[in-house]
Amino acid sequence: MIKHTESLSRDHFYIAIDEGEQTFTHKFQVGGEHINHYYIFGVMGERFAITVEEWEGRVDVYVDGEGIRHELDEYYVDKRYTWLEVAVSAHPYANYNLKVRRHGK
Repeated sequence: MIKHTESLSRDHFYIAIDEGEQTFTHKFQVGGEHINHYYIFGVMGERFAITVEEWEGRVDVYVDGEGIRHELDEYYVDKRYTWLEVAVSAHPYANYNLKVRRHGK
């Protein structure tokens, strides 16, 4: 995971889930004007299940990406290479655990 902080209100996390791994998890806190952005690298044919467990607050979650198709509780990669974006915010604040499970082709 690579972390990049933009100004004071945005954290960007770039993630590639290796072949041997199936799940990425990240416990963190968000609040106020802050938004945490996660970019998960995906290749055509992969699918991802995303869950966010929250405590001490309530989070808002936004999931999108170019070449990403959403069906039921999973996100499918329909493009050769792309980034699946997950944005997490809260007001006033929340603690959360993000889980991204990658299913191969």
